[in-house]
Amino acid sequence: MKESSSVHYIYHALVGTSPLAVSNAIVWFFRKHPEIQVDEIRFIVSEPQSSEEKGTKHFIGTIVDLLKEDASELLDPNPLDQGTTIKDKDPIEVPEADLPRAISIISQKLKDVDSSKGFIMDLTAGRKAMGNALLCVGIHASGRWKRPVKFHYYLLKKFSREMMSKRATELSSDDVESYLFDVEDINAAFSQASSGTTSRFTGRS
Repeated sequence: MKESSSVHYIYHALVGTSPLAVSNAIVWFFRKHPEIQVDEIRFIVSEPQSSEEKGTKHFIGTIVDLLKEDASELLDPNPLDQGTTIKDKDPIEVPEADLPRAISIISQKLKDVDSSKGFIMDLTAGRKAMGNALLCVGIHASGRWKRPVKFHYYLLKKFSREMMSKRATELSSDDVESYLFDVEDINAAFSQASSGTTSRFTGRS
C-alpha cells in the first residue's frame, strides 16, 4: 500500500566511493518502505577536489546498473517498472569539506523543484560534510519551505568486510536496518533532551 496522504517524493542519494552502499540503501528502502511513493531518484556527488581527482560522479553508472539489476530481482512490484525514474544526468555536485557551500548548492538546486513533491534525504553514503549538508537542507525545507521531508539511513546489523561486499540480493531482512524519520522526530529528540528524558527511536524497519 502507498502512503495514504498520497505525497509523492523525490529521493536524494549521496554518492561516496562505494557504489554498492548507495544501491543497497536504495533497494532496501523500497523493500522496507513500499508505502512511500517515490517519483524520482536523484544523486548528490562530490565534486573533484583537484585536477588529479575525479570526484564521485563517475560512480553513478555503476550504481544505476546495480540498482536496476537488484531491484528487478528483489522488489515485487518493482518501483522502477511502475513509474519511478532514475535521474542519472546532471547530479548535484558539492565540495567534500565545505559545509556552508554544500548547503547553499543543494538548497539552490532544491528550492525551485515542483512544490508538490516531498523529499527523501538518504544520509547513508557519501562524505560526512555531504550528509550533514543534506540533513541541514532537509530541516530547512521542512521548516521554511513547508515540504514533506523524510530522512533515511541504511545500515548492516553485522558490520564486517564480508557483509559490506554483499549486494542487496545477497542480504536478508535480518541483515539490515532501514531507519526512516522526519523533522518531528528530531524536534522530539530535542524536547526529550530539554526535559531530561530519552526514548529509543522506533522509526526503523
